[in-house]
Amino acid sequence: MARLGIAFHGMVFSRVRVENLAYELPSTRVTSRSIEASLAETYARLGIPQGCIEMLVGVLERRFWDEGNSDIATLAAKADRAVYEQSGRAAELRARTGLVVSTSVSKDFIEPSVAALVRGQLQLPAECDAFDVGNACLGFLNGIELASQQIELGLVDVALVVAAESSRHCVSRAIEKLRAPTATMAEFKETLPTLTLGSGTVAMLLVHDSIASTAHRVIGSRNFRRIVFYSADPWKLALEPAKPPRKTSFEVTETVLEAAPWRAELETA
Repeated sequence: MARLGIAFHGMVFSRVRVENLAYELPSTRVTSRSIEASLAETYARLGIPQGCIEMLVGVLERRFWDEGNSDIATLAAKADRAVYEQSGRAAELRARTGLVVSTSVSKDFIEPSVAALVRGQLQLPAECDAFDVGNACLGFLNGIELASQQIELGLVDVALVVAAESSRHCVSRAIEKLRAPTATMAEFKETLPTLTLGSGTVAMLLVHDSIASTAHRVIGSRNFRRIVFYSADPWKLALEPAKPPRKTSFEVTETVLEAAPWRAELETA
């Protein structure tokens, strides 16, 4: 196991474990090339080269749910049921779940929250707290951070973090907009991120270490931007920070956590 050299500001967790992780992907694949083929006239008129989506953002394809299969809470519950069942302790962990955090960007309703709908579909305890967190692509990391804080503080034993997305209609509307003969280069640039969107659902089950059956630890976070995992076995959850420590106007100094309790474990692993 590779050693982790970590420098960050933020809360350090010693009692949080990743009990299980589950996801589901739609079967329908849509390539960036096929989207660009439908925009061929606009591309030619604006002088945009074919293949620019792959070149600019690296997205080769995305997946979409079938028509009529896009209810966000129901999609989220698919991964949620799997994450419990695959743990081998479904009944116990459901009964002890004290928090559900949904980080889905997609929503079917303004209210109730997706998390509340998921709680109802899974028949989790009535006292289980449930709320949504919205922060685009970073939302799931924010959800892990918030759930880990509650577990570390002893407020809950089990927390469920979930996200479900359905982007078919968003992408279809974006393509329709760009196919108009009046579409401009400025509109293409504004719409490009939408063309990269896809669909899927994922769930993570976090637990207090006193009831954990795995050694997959959430070590801490760096101001909601970097979640650090430590795994005692090759579960591919050990993530090393991609960028070196740096100083900014908000972070005058970096603190290297030489005395952190998990460092001794890394040294001997």
